[in-house]
Amino acid sequence: MKPLKLTPAAGGWLLADWGDGKAWLRFGKDKRNRLTRITELHTLNPSSDSIRRIPLKRIHAAATMRGAALVQLMLAKGFDEEPPLNMFTNRAPKGLELSRRHKLKRPTGKRLDDSFYKDVAHAYQSAVAFGLNPRKAIVDDTGAADATVAGWVMKARKRNFLPPAEPGKVTA
Repeated sequence: MKPLKLTPAAGGWLLADWGDGKAWLRFGKDKRNRLTRITELHTLNPSSDSIRRIPLKRIHAAATMRGAALVQLMLAKGFDEEPPLNMFTNRAPKGLELSRRHKLKRPTGKRLDDSFYKDVAHAYQSAVAFGLNPRKAIVDDTGAADATVAGWVMKARKRNFLPPAEPGKVTA
């Protein structure tokens, strides 16, 4: 899997480069004034195939996960500015490459608190951002059984650290 590079720009825009293509995505604010929603998409020379290949979930997870504070700060800083006129040209600034995935460590005790479930959510979102199956990645990282990891993910969702599940889809 090719690395994902993110370049924040003025006006809440983010250039995503996933190796096989590039797209500009604009983020909007949610009810709590956090930059969490993709509201617009711009790509050069679009075709139905190239639009389908845009890894929207991966980009969204990478920009909104707990470890993406630098990207979020840079987006928030220029949120109310007008984007430059030449922003959508082929020439793009150097992006921030996702350097390493957050790996969950197996808990030592039996009592699990909110901080552990926040870490579960962070590991889940990080795996999505790297294009991995999130539950399998957490199983591989911790050595825990798949059913145990499924329980951790379910409790992280119940505590609102992950969005509600949609059958057959990875929601991070």
